Amino acid sequence: MKTTLGIDTNHETTGDDDPRLYRKTIDKNIRLLVSVLSMLPEIIPYESCGGHKNPGKRLNPESEGSFRVAFFTRFNVPEDRIRRSISVIQNTTFEYGGKLILIKDVFPPINNSRVWQLEGEEINPDSVALKIYKKAEERGLIKKEG
Repeated sequence: MKTTLGIDTNHETTGDDDPRLYRKTIDKNIRLLVSVLSMLPEIIPYESCGGHKNPGKRLNPESEGSFRVAFFTRFNVPEDRIRRSISVIQNTTFEYGGKLILIKDVFPPINNSRVWQLEGEEINPDSVALKIYKKAEERGLIKKEG
């Protein structure tokens, strides 16, 4: 599916070490957000939940109206490259009056990486994705093809 930003949210993984997730594992309502986050330098999404009315047997589901995207940043890259991407995400959270939060060090470091989590409640994940994308593009973090 191509979005208004021209982002293909139906990407498939290209190898075992590819940080992109299989399309079928990303809840439809947060695919754009996961795709936009994966476009930011040094941001590697690895787990997400778009919220569920009936969570069934899902492991650690978000309730309906809530969402989360967990991602990691590696310790072995220059801090300024990570900081530029994180600042775009953090600045976006300020626009949502506590309904969007970014949590650092959700878990202890894993495989030489820091774990972060972006959580939203009662907001549209697509609007979050669009704001992050626009801020990142303004700062030259997202390169347009062509």
